[in-house]
Amino acid sequence: MKQCQMCGKDLVYSGRGRPPSQYCSRKCKDSGSAQKARREALEQRKAEQQGERCCPVCGGTIPDSVTLRAICCSRECGVTYQNRKSAERRRAKRRVDRKPCAWCGGAIPDDLHAGALCCSKSCTRKRYADEHRQPGARNAYMRKYLYGITEEQYAALMEKQGNACAICGSTEWPGKGNRPNTDHCHTGGQVRGILCGKCNAGLGHFDDDPARLRVAAVYLEGP
Repeated sequence: MKQCQMCGKDLVYSGRGRPPSQYCSRKCKDSGSAQKARREALEQRKAEQQGERCCPVCGGTIPDSVTLRAICCSRECGVTYQNRKSAERRRAKRRVDRKPCAWCGGAIPDDLHAGALCCSKSCTRKRYADEHRQPGARNAYMRKYLYGITEEQYAALMEKQGNACAICGSTEWPGKGNRPNTDHCHTGGQVRGILCGKCNAGLGHFDDDPARLRVAAVYLEGP
């Protein structure tokens, strides 16, 4: 059951006239209207004392019709204002949690993304060059970039093959560069194994076609 907004009594309908919706009597209604008028007059005096209010987002004047607690002139500006506050809180947290530059040790600027490891492009290039000066680092990076296999997966595949070519069994890795070649399916992209340069080139010349390779084997075996 509803209660009177002035005295708190239950609003009882006597069956005559319109049912009461806010006040239980004329006396309470008059008192409630007087309180509302006093509140409006107080807000008006506060608005006059505060003077003209400016929106912090667009710089426009906040209308008098907007409540005194409002910071912005419209809902759109209010959303933008709150988003800016949230972004500033995230930047403040990032300043506390972020580690120094991985190359020079300086502070990383706030305008860089959360995953930034270096403070500038210059430091990023220097760090990248230093990492790839290490033996095998460049090859490991290219295997990850081209074929999607990590250094651990590559090492496991090499161990499975006995650190030798999966076709000829050579451990000398003949061919261009004298290093292992990562063989992959040119249709699906899956890594099939590690081959020496000659075996890998041979599969490429035969277009990875098993039928042509079988015919070539019969041809070599002769009549």
